[in-house]
Amino acid sequence: ANVEDGVLLGTAGLSLTGNAQNNTLSGNAGNNTLDGGAGIDTLIGGAGDDVYIVDTRSDTVIEAAGEGRDVIRSSVSYTLSANVEDGVLLGTANLNFGGNALSNILTGNAGNNVLDGLGGTDTLIGGAG
Repeated sequence: ANVEDGVLLGTAGLSLTGNAQNNTLSGNAGNNTLDGGAGIDTLIGGAGDDVYIVDTRSDTVIEAAGEGRDVIRSSVSYTLSANVEDGVLLGTANLNFGGNALSNILTGNAGNNVLDGLGGTDTLIGGAG
């Protein structure tokens, strides 16, 4: 379908997946999983503990301060957006993950990774690489 934008309503924890278009996906007050799919996507969280699936460095994650403990799961090298606490690298490629000013937990994948907390009291967990 050619739908480009999606907004979750209510408070239930839900998942929303985009398509090959450049999507804008917005979560609700629940614990959401937002996956833009292919394309250059904007993922906007809500009050819950949200999971953002990132597959291009051009994807944008927007999260307000104090809105849960959030994580970006990425298949590309990426740096955490402001107000997102945690990052997990996916797959086996040699990727890098940068943190932010918060206390982050960054987790590597099976490749050779560089994990840089950048600020805060961070936990860095290497993978198999």
